[in-house]
Amino acid sequence: MNRCSPFLLIPLLITFIGCSESDSKKSNLKEPIDNTQEVTDYYAAYPDFFQIRSLSDVPANLHWQDGSDLPEIGSPDAKKGGSEYVRIQDFPRTLRTVGPDSNGSFRRWILDDTAMSLGHRHPDLMDFFPGLATAWAVDVKTKTVFVKLDPDAHWSDGVAITADDYFFTFWLNRSPYITAPWYNNYYNTQFTGITKYSDYLIAVTIPELKPDTDAKVLGLSPLPRHFYRQVGSDFIERYQWRIAPTTGPYVIHEKDLKKGRSVRLSRNPQWWAGNKKQWRYRYNVDAINLTVIRDTAKEFEAFKRGDIDQISLNLAEYWHEKLPDNDPDVAAGYIEKKVFYNQKPRPPYGLWINTSQPMLDELNIRLGIQSATHWQLVIDKFFRGDYQRLATANDGYGKFSHPSLKARQFDIKLALDYFAKAGFNQRNSEGILERSDGTRLSFTLSSGYESLKDVLTILKEEAAKAGLEYRIEVLDGTSGWKKVQEKQHDLHFSAFGYALELYPRFWETYHSSNAYDQ
Repeated sequence: MNRCSPFLLIPLLITFIGCSESDSKKSNLKEPIDNTQEVTDYYAAYPDFFQIRSLSDVPANLHWQDGSDLPEIGSPDAKKGGSEYVRIQDFPRTLRTVGPDSNGSFRRWILDDTAMSLGHRHPDLMDFFPGLATAWAVDVKTKTVFVKLDPDAHWSDGVAITADDYFFTFWLNRSPYITAPWYNNYYNTQFTGITKYSDYLIAVTIPELKPDTDAKVLGLSPLPRHFYRQVGSDFIERYQWRIAPTTGPYVIHEKDLKKGRSVRLSRNPQWWAGNKKQWRYRYNVDAINLTVIRDTAKEFEAFKRGDIDQISLNLAEYWHEKLPDNDPDVAAGYIEKKVFYNQKPRPPYGLWINTSQPMLDELNIRLGIQSATHWQLVIDKFFRGDYQRLATANDGYGKFSHPSLKARQFDIKLALDYFAKAGFNQRNSEGILERSDGTRLSFTLSSGYESLKDVLTILKEEAAKAGLEYRIEVLDGTSGWKKVQEKQHDLHFSAFGYALELYPRFWETYHSSNAYDQ
């Protein structure tokens, strides 16, 4: 579904989190360790990947870019100060940005929308402007991106960001300690080496050239070597609630972390990039207060009371009925309703199928499920026509989106034909298809979207017409995603948030090597 999403009071793009280590005395973990020797030995064991050279080895004919010609983001008229109040659906299960439970909805506040990388795409253009780098150059012949690091850059605890942090980033993301097969695969297969020429000049090599070769390297965000000096076999537990130093404008202080209730992000007055072009007119609020409100109805009540500053009215019921244009607060100008559109990759809302589950590993059953799932009725009935259906799971990439592929339509006869090919050709007394051995055509349809639970009801009722049973399971966002990460789901209604990129990432999304730690 392609959302034409109504929003209230468009929120500012917020950035960053971090600093300070947890009090180890409050923990039952093992005594502190120092992995310096282990990390050093690892670098030495892979000399072709981790290299140290001198500045005289840098090619002399590189064409350096710095994005200095790009228009500046933000306005000098924007006032700084104040606090923003935001709802989060669930309290994070960890403050780690990698490993079990780290890929929940809270992650955007400490990583996706906040962490600074070497370079960032301009929101109105596809070109990069500096983040932690000052300039970069691509050597096509060697498939290498050279990067000059900003000597002004430092972590929120004051420690300088250097080439050693990028070396360590590869060590940690390739390590089995993090229990994160996607990261292990990505950092082992999508890069072929990193070279340190000085503390502030590195080069990263990739296995093959792409239309945006620089993007893969400029998208790298470093990890603070000094903070992760105690990473070992107990990494998951040891770093569960430690607050890492950050590169961006916001930090979390331990006193502002209220377990199960709220998190407060405070603007770092010593943020190193606060006066840099592309950064100086952004991140204007002094504090961002994130409060757990699990239920959508209670979130709406909190917004009407003024407890939170904005709410995303993705539901037609709220946009058209609960907050119509003639609502007194809207009419008086206390609440602004805004609809906006953009041209960027769309989140692919749909049913994500666990093909390792019995029956779901059969192609005819999966094709039958697609024909028995009535998305257009969901759009017409639940969203009242405010949404549009995606043609593919990778729309919004311009010329890199497939020009002729179309989504399968709801078709009971076609669904029955596919199910019959899979051996489901007789209905029971409830109208659900069965095989001759009594196997029932039934699956659990789960979701972490409490506000969209009625979507599942529509899908269930329509699927039953084709003899398919959906057992509905609505979880909170964190539990829902945990179930998917642990491969315990059958079909899960969800979507991935796609960044502004030139073309789709098929390997990361679909390759089985990212599904299990094999």
